[in-house]
Amino acid sequence: MSERSSSLYPARFHRELSPVWLSAVAASRGVAPPAVEGARWCEIGCGQGRDAITQAAANPGVSCLGIDPNPDHIAAARALAEAAGVENARFLHADIRDWEALEALREPFDFILAHGVYSWVPEAVRTAMRRFMGARLAPGGIALLQYMSWPGAATHLALGSLLAGLGPEMEMARRLEILRGMAEAGAGFFVAWPQAAEILRRLARQSPEFVAQEYPDSGVSADLSREMIGRLRAEGLSWIGSARPIENYDDVSLPAKTAAAVAAEPDLGRREILRDAARNQHLRYDLYMRAPRLMTPMERGRLAQSRRFTLLPEAPPPGALRFETAIGPVEGEAAIFAPLLKALAEGPKDLASLAAAPVFGGRAGLVEQALMMLMWAGVAHPLAETRAEAPAAGRLNAILAREGEAGILAAPKIGSGLVLSPQESAARTALARGAPVKAPISALAPQDPSEG
Repeated sequence: MSERSSSLYPARFHRELSPVWLSAVAASRGVAPPAVEGARWCEIGCGQGRDAITQAAANPGVSCLGIDPNPDHIAAARALAEAAGVENARFLHADIRDWEALEALREPFDFILAHGVYSWVPEAVRTAMRRFMGARLAPGGIALLQYMSWPGAATHLALGSLLAGLGPEMEMARRLEILRGMAEAGAGFFVAWPQAAEILRRLARQSPEFVAQEYPDSGVSADLSREMIGRLRAEGLSWIGSARPIENYDDVSLPAKTAAAVAAEPDLGRREILRDAARNQHLRYDLYMRAPRLMTPMERGRLAQSRRFTLLPEAPPPGALRFETAIGPVEGEAAIFAPLLKALAEGPKDLASLAAAPVFGGRAGLVEQALMMLMWAGVAHPLAETRAEAPAAGRLNAILAREGEAGILAAPKIGSGLVLSPQESAARTALARGAPVKAPISALAPQDPSEG
């Protein structure tokens, strides 16, 4: 993989990379998911390893590997994993094009992830990433490929060309300041591309270093989803849906008047192109599987009884919900979400018991869709399959809090991580450093991180 820059890529956490999350989404698509316990998980372009280390700490039964060509990234990841005692996370300094260096990874992986990499590297690297996924994904395994997609990427690429055009000799903060001034002055570009002004406003909340990584001075590309599905099919992988659950339900993710045209298209690739146009999609979170197998009704029933869901911190009170989506706000019906939130507020519940409630009358499909929407909205999450001890999670959380990086909380209860609000993060850092706490700690993000 070619490095985007010589600096360290900002350490970030992405919930969609959790094996528990991916297993639940795959099951909602009707395909048999890989088992999480004992799984082998691999991230291409792991950066400083925050995803790999968090997932390993939260899932002690999962073996996590991060691959990256930047030696500084690998050194930082190894140092944090060693300090926290996260023994099931390891890191390989390698270029994904170096097939000989990767030959030592002989066993196939159950999960292969690539987030924030594909569209920012040269074509030769993209080809190697697809080849690696095709060659190293186990039968029944899941691959996640995130990439910039047409037509929505047009605005981002146009804005990126402006940022690049102002020249690498100018600090990114200054470039953003100039373009914000042009947008406020009614420059023609921002009149013709009003979304670009909104993107600038969002970028103002990010660090200049992060913006420089996301909008480098050269090398960003976008792809048509139909072509991407074909490329991965050539590697033996089948597209099964999106890692963002809401995008798997047309009735809540497409403008109502476009849904009929999408449903009428028989070809999968063309259907995805129409969906991208309907949403003006600029980032896709494609899920692929090798030899996906549809579950039998009996298998789906057993899974509905065994997989439990829990509310996350800051969950809203029972009632109607508003979901902010790519097509605008979508109102969640109180008749569905009020009883669902009320039931989950009493404690974790499995899909089968929720669907058996009189208000739902056994409509498991309706309840499953509602749970997937709550997952996407950060309101609920499936519980981990195992309750094995995860002492490394507590050590990791304590280290991050002491170093002022308490925004990510490894959460073994859900086999993933939580992204805390700035207030919660500041409170955890203050506690770790022995300073006065100026913000409350949520009751569902306990001070002993290994318990949640």
